[in-house]
Amino acid sequence: MAGNSKDSKILEYKDMINQLNKTIAAQTELIPSLQKTLEADRLEKETLRQQIEYLTKKLFSTSSENRKDIEGQLNLFDEAEQEADPAWKPELPDDITVPEHKRKARRTPQNSLKMCLSAMRSFLFQKRNGTVQPAEHRWNVLEKNSSVMSSGLLQPKGKW
Repeated sequence: MAGNSKDSKILEYKDMINQLNKTIAAQTELIPSLQKTLEADRLEKETLRQQIEYLTKKLFSTSSENRKDIEGQLNLFDEAEQEADPAWKPELPDDITVPEHKRKARRTPQNSLKMCLSAMRSFLFQKRNGTVQPAEHRWNVLEKNSSVMSSGLLQPKGKW
């Protein structure tokens, strides 16, 4: 019996060795394909990283009319600069005269008060004579942008 058990153990070990050899052969065949996949993923990762870097620079870098040349982009607007004579310098006169102009007088609170008083006098005169016009017409005469209206002295009640 002792020989039989040894023979059965040897057979088990041989089967185990065969199975391990088959597993090693399958894994050896699988390794190159996994290496190719790994290399393709690495290249794709590098490409995506470069795209992210380019787009980040384009989006968040300083804006300027003077941009660096982009690979594959033609320079359409350099013709005039290339053909221009670098020795040419424009001749500018030594003195440049600008015609003078008169400034408008600044409006003061006294001017605004005078305009307000004249408007009130005319209103009172019209009221005394009985020729007062409807309120809408009175406010249109004064104009919305006049200094009397902007001073806040004559603000109509209600909406415009």
